[in-house]
Amino acid sequence: VLVLDVRDAPEVEKSGKVHGAVNVSRGMLEFRADPES
Repeated sequence: VLVLDVRDAPEVEKSGKVHGAVNVSRGMLEFRADPES
């Protein structure tokens, strides 16, 4: 199971990381998911 944490860096810093999750901010999700970008 892959858990994506789509919060921005300031939100993660404020409330902490989700254990085992991959952090990719919502604004970058499409770019990180597309292997051609």
